[in-house]
Amino acid sequence: MTLGMKADEALERYRIVVQGAEDGSVKYPDSDNAAGTIGVTQEAQATAGNSVPVRLLGVSHVEANEAISAGGLVMCDADTGKAKAATSASGVQLYVVGVALETAEADGDIIKMLVRPGETQSD
Repeated sequence: MTLGMKADEALERYRIVVQGAEDGSVKYPDSDNAAGTIGVTQEAQATAGNSVPVRLLGVSHVEANEAISAGGLVMCDADTGKAKAATSASGVQLYVVGVALETAEADGDIIKMLVRPGETQSD
């Protein structure tokens, strides 16, 4: 499912976004493991205030910022919206974006991910 949403800032294609300043708007996360994950941009949008298509649920490409194993949970990276392996200290709430369907070997790799935002407790 993809929905057009208002970009609060310039956004790159295949980046994870979170709830923006207004209803129906999106922006890059301000921190790793950010709450309020919305989905993944499907196109770049260079102008704040314009619409950008965001995949809310389903399969999407996403740009990684590090190695991610296929089948692993994915969360967002601060400021860039790139995907990273979901890890944190024991007992910490994880805000996951989805599940990697392919392996990323390094920063900049584009992989397929099942987008299904949610929360889980780390072991």
